Amino acid sequence: MNNELNTTEIRFGIAERFFQVIEKLIEDHRAHNYRDVERLTGIEHQRINAIKSYVTKGSRPAYPNIEYFYSLQKAFNISIDYIVSGQGDMFRSNASELDSNRSREEELDRNKRANQPESILEMIRGIKVDVEHIKKFF
Repeated sequence: MNNELNTTEIRFGIAERFFQVIEKLIEDHRAHNYRDVERLTGIEHQRINAIKSYVTKGSRPAYPNIEYFYSLQKAFNISIDYIVSGQGDMFRSNASELDSNRSREEELDRNKRANQPESILEMIRGIKVDVEHIKKFF
C-alpha cells in the first residue's frame, strides 16, 4: 500500500511539474494559451486541460508522457534541468549546445536521405525485383 501511495505521489508530482512549465511559458509570453502550446509542440490542448484539472481540482488522473517534456524542451528551448527540478535558468543559453543539437539533427537528416531511394523509378525497380523474386517460388 505504501509503495502504491508513493507511485501516486510521484505521478502527481510529474503532472504538476509539467503543468507548472506550461503555465510559466504562458506567463512569460512564450505561448499565449494552451492551443498555442499545442500548435508548437503537438501536445493536444485537451490533454493539457485534463492535466490541469487533475493538478488544480483533483479530478480524474491525467499524466503527461515523457515525449511531452521533450516536445516542450525542443519547441521552447527549455533547459532539461529546469523541466525536471524547476531550478536554474528556464531557457538554455549555451549556444554550443544548441549548435551541437542542430548538427546532430542535420546529420540524422543526411543519413535518412542517403538511405532513401533517389527516385520513384528506383523504388519501382525495387518492387519489380521483389515481384520477380516471388514468382520464382510459384
